[in-house]
Amino acid sequence: MKEFFVGLLVLVSLLILSVIAMLFMPLILVLSVFLQWLVYLAFVIFAIWLVGRVTLWGINRSKKGKVEVMGAGIPTEDRKIKFDHPRN
Repeated sequence: MKEFFVGLLVLVSLLILSVIAMLFMPLILVLSVFLQWLVYLAFVIFAIWLVGRVTLWGINRSKKGKVEVMGAGIPTEDRKIKFDHPRN
């Protein structure tokens, strides 16, 4: 008789959990759509940043005699890198 009540308790608890899950289903759907849009937005922001980074890299690459300072984007005249070369 004890096994019967334990089995019944397990089945009832599973039924209660499934009803709770069904009640949360609309919330889960809304959150999944929100998460999808959040991932899209992060991808668009990353793509815009990457285009800007490649553009600045190309501009710096096309200018002769100027070296990009790390993290600064476009170099300035007062920040030049000195190279140890016999001709200097």
